[in-house]
Amino acid sequence: MAKLFDNNFFKNIPLSTFHGHPKENVLDWLTEMDEYLVAVNATPTQKVIATRLLMKDNARRWLKLCPAAPETADPWEHFKKCVRNRFESPNLKFFARTRLYELKQRGSVTKYIADFQDLCAQIDDITEPEALQAFLMGLKPQIQVHFAGNPALRVNLNTAMQIAESLDKVQYHN
Repeated sequence: MAKLFDNNFFKNIPLSTFHGHPKENVLDWLTEMDEYLVAVNATPTQKVIATRLLMKDNARRWLKLCPAAPETADPWEHFKKCVRNRFESPNLKFFARTRLYELKQRGSVTKYIADFQDLCAQIDDITEPEALQAFLMGLKPQIQVHFAGNPALRVNLNTAMQIAESLDKVQYHN
């Protein structure tokens, strides 16, 4: 774990490195970097420099091939796009979306929600209605029936998740 910047509040926050291995989730890593670098108020150029310092092994070697941002482009956005193009599977969204549609609640709703959110995080263009539909379709039939007859319960994904967890706890864990 590496540390960046001298800001007192943020200096002890450990940051992940990225090695460019196939099993690493580049989107999660870039999101972590984005959140940290926004918190320390880094400029776009500082964001690129800091992120490059946390790249190791295969990812570090690739940096020599990374094209510089055009003068009209935001260097940070350009760099993130290049990193994703290189290290994110071109089929990531396709397979994540397929697994999302096939995902079924087998245990608790809490576990189902965790699995569901992991898949949704890999699909950056998923819409709220699409996510809500997939979530409801994967619930156990005994919980789905509560949503089917009451459209007011299908307002948004977070509300549906909370209701499903409550129903699950009442039905199965009391």
